[in-house]
Amino acid sequence: MQQFYLGMDVCADYTQLSFFNQQTKEPESICQLNTVDTYLLPNVAFFGEEAKRWYVGSEALEHRFHQQGTMLEQVVEKLDSTERMIFQEEAYTYEDVLLVILRGHIMDFLNRYEDGKIERMVVTVYRYSNALFRVLHMLQDELGLYGQQFFIIGHTSAYLHFIFQQPESLRNNSVGLFDYGPEGLEFYRVDIARRTTPQVVTVVHKDFRQHLGFYRIYDDKRELDQRFLDIVQEVLKEAYMSAVYLTGVGFSEPWAKASQNALCEGRRVFVGQNIYTKGACYAAYIGSHVINPNKYIVNAEDMVHSDVGILSGDSANSFIPIARGGREWYNMRGKIYVCLDDTNRVEILYKNHYSQEAMREIIEIHGLPSRPNKTTRLSLEVEMYSGNKGAVIIRDEGFGKLYPTTNKIYRKEFRLDREG
Repeated sequence: MQQFYLGMDVCADYTQLSFFNQQTKEPESICQLNTVDTYLLPNVAFFGEEAKRWYVGSEALEHRFHQQGTMLEQVVEKLDSTERMIFQEEAYTYEDVLLVILRGHIMDFLNRYEDGKIERMVVTVYRYSNALFRVLHMLQDELGLYGQQFFIIGHTSAYLHFIFQQPESLRNNSVGLFDYGPEGLEFYRVDIARRTTPQVVTVVHKDFRQHLGFYRIYDDKRELDQRFLDIVQEVLKEAYMSAVYLTGVGFSEPWAKASQNALCEGRRVFVGQNIYTKGACYAAYIGSHVINPNKYIVNAEDMVHSDVGILSGDSANSFIPIARGGREWYNMRGKIYVCLDDTNRVEILYKNHYSQEAMREIIEIHGLPSRPNKTTRLSLEVEMYSGNKGAVIIRDEGFGKLYPTTNKIYRKEFRLDREG
């Protein structure tokens, strides 16, 4: 049986897939067999009335000209729509259609092997979306992937996984990334503070979408090049970079001439459309949401900068984490159980990764029945709403048949320190 570690990058118009090549120890991007000239798998679906079946990606674009049916495009943008469509007497939402598309992309690859099996899969996305995450977790269930076999990371994490698997000489100094996608140009710079233990990896994000929107690629190419050159000169003044990566469909045409010459002075420059999917593939093979947490602390947007836990005693060494930080807020979750000992209080500790300072908070739990010591069993769970806002949810779990649960739930919201 061939076991695959897959990385998937889900964007609005396209999906990209890669698998980890066990011989070369490198990710390889996947294309559809009928379009081997591109790794961009279109997020479109076509239901053919004659064949009574779904076609996805480039096959959908091809079959719509050969038979009657329904073509569905801009599916990701329409995920929040309540519209329902009927195919073969079955109702579909746009979430259902995206599930068909993503499953089709994956099965198109797996069906090339008689005994192919996914060992672990990591999906990377541009930003968090409730609807998109619902689809991805439905995909997880359909693929039969459980626990650490499947997780979702942001583009920033995928980028970090990618560059930290490249030769170390490329990150002797800062590393830059220009992402010119359908929403416009954005820039990310990775700075590494090597004198700290663990080393702090800071991702600086600059939004140039207003200065260089995607529509500009249809303008005069010399003007486009000049606009980009102005941005390049601005960011180069702020830090020295050993390497710069250019990604996104905006860079698919060779218009960047003067700007790329400026970038190439004293540094390596790479152009590629598959940085995020390859980064996700590295994460799948390594089996971690983030780069080595024992060696690096990541300071970036959407990342939670603190651990949330409790103290089991008076010493700081008695810290028991409920949820570990250092990852995207939507990946920060955890649950523990405690038994109260002659108290109705729980002391929560918020421990900042950078300053190592801890903020303590006492939560008093009222309304529980009187029980003997250590027979009030509580569950403590953390859920996050953003990089610094979340809540501790406390539930009375009872203590077996002797002391049944009251089903009481307590919620304490908190705000974390974002300073690093």
